[in-house]
This record gives sequence, C-alpha cells and structure tokens, in this order.
Amino acid sequence: MTAYLDKTYTSTITSFLSALHIPSPHAFAAEIPGTDLTVTTDGVGTKLLLAAQANRFAPIGQDAIAMVANDLLCAFSFPLAFCDTLSLRDPNWPHLDTLAKSLAKAAAHANAPIVGGETAIVPDLLHPDTPCDISVTAIGRRWQRERTEPQPGDVLIGLASSGLHANGYTLARRILGLNPHTLPMLLMPTIIYVPAVRALTTAQIPLHGLVHITGGGWLNLIRLSDTVSYRITALPRSLPVYDILRSQARIDDYTCWTTWNMGIGFIIVIPSSYTEQAIALLAPWQPLVLGTVIDDDSPHVFIKDIVTLP
Repeated sequence: MTAYLDKTYTSTITSFLSALHIPSPHAFAAEIPGTDLTVTTDGVGTKLLLAAQANRFAPIGQDAIAMVANDLLCAFSFPLAFCDTLSLRDPNWPHLDTLAKSLAKAAAHANAPIVGGETAIVPDLLHPDTPCDISVTAIGRRWQRERTEPQPGDVLIGLASSGLHANGYTLARRILGLNPHTLPMLLMPTIIYVPAVRALTTAQIPLHGLVHITGGGWLNLIRLSDTVSYRITALPRSLPVYDILRSQARIDDYTCWTTWNMGIGFIIVIPSSYTEQAIALLAPWQPLVLGTVIDDDSPHVFIKDIVTLP
C-alpha cells in the first residue's frame, strides 16, 4: 500500500517531510506545503469494542476528536475544523444521539467546528457485535512557521492522562476482558490538550517539541529529533488501570512503555528557564517535570532505571 501512496507525493511534499525527520508520512499530521494548514485523520481503534459491549458510547466522540486534535498540536497547529465519518449497522441505532452530543462537546472544547462528514449504513461491513465505527479528519493552522527542535538542556513536562486514552486496547482487552470492575477505567475519555498548549502559546513560551503519547507509547518522543535523547528522572504515580493490567499478566517493561501512555498523555519540551512559568500555567492538567533532553547521536528514551527505548 505504501508504494502506491508514495506516488501521490510531489518533490515539494517529500522534501518537506524529510525536513521534519518523518521517514513515512502516512500516519502523521503533516503540513500542506505553501500554506499554514495541516491535516491528520484517526479513529479510536478497538476501544469501540469495549464501548459496544458496555453500551456506553458517550466517551467515544471525545476520543475521536481528541486523537486528531492532539496530533495537530504536535505539528504546531491548532484545529480549524473537523469532519467525521460514522459507519452504522442500523440507521435507527439508539446511541447515535449520545455519540453526536459527545462529538459536538469535544469539538467545542478543542475550539473548532465539525463542518461536515458522512454517515454510512453498512451492515454487511460491520461485525454483529460492532454497531458502529468512527473516524475523524482534522484541518489545523500552524501558529508558527519555524520548525523548532529539542535542545540539550531542555526540560520535558508531562501532562496527566485519564487512562489508556485510545491506544493499546487490543492488549488490554486480552488481559482484562469485559470486567465490570475495570470497564469504567478503560472507557475514560481521552483528554484534549488544546487548551493547555494554547495557554503556553498565549504566554509566548518557546515550544521545542510537542508529543502526543499514543500508539508506540513513549517511543513517540524519538520522532522529534535524530540528535538528542531524553533522560526521564521522574514519573507520575501509576494509575490504577496500569497496576491492574500488570498484576493480571506478566508484561515486560518494554512492552508497557511502548504500548501505553503509562499515565502521561502529552509531553511538552521547553527551555529550562521557562519551567516555573509553564508549570503554573499548566496546573489544571497536573504537570510533572519528567526530565531533560541530552545530546546523543543515536536517539533513546532512558526511563529512570526501568527501561531504555528503543
């Protein structure tokens, strides 16, 4: 598939993506060359299966909006507009209104409208246990043209997650199944970090990197630069859902840190001189100084004495 998609890229787009250290562009938010616009698309994965089993779809709209809104932030962009695609087995699905309200509320929190979309009735394409599927595409606008990178000595500030967000559910479901005790933890909606980042840009705090901790876990940090590593010296208190997952299965540290967010949903890289100001502005999102950027010609993430990534 990638070979065919690559043929759609002009030399301008390919050179731009190379400048961003993006080896394969198809899974990332990317700028449209010659404009201030960025674009990304995503879904919520197998979290939908748990929502269907529990008949709880209120979190799913926020998950879908949050995944793309947070990804846009990593391209130094704020959302301008969203479009959703909703596939249904039944045109009279009783949870449609709940999901629509969730989408609308989340879009408002991200400060961008849902300007269109598609609702398809495709019962033959969906499993009987899966009443719907959803994806959202987002268009954003960059708040700065210059692409900055982490520098040795910069500080990493982590913002708390609410749980797994919308990644790592295939493994989590295999471990926990449909457990009434853990289901509320697993269905916690993804946090939208747009207001947090807007607070920093409004205060004109220089941002050297923004990372949405999604698929791949903390390996996402390595996308920022080829010439630095990250030394993590402080970690958040473990969320109960991760304690339960690890107690129910023998999962090695590497798998945990490259599958789940482990309590940090978003990481912000800033010059160390702005640390105190940033922590004060980010108070509503439970900020934590995680560690520092270090010089390295082969990027790694050193997570205390627990694990080294990759």
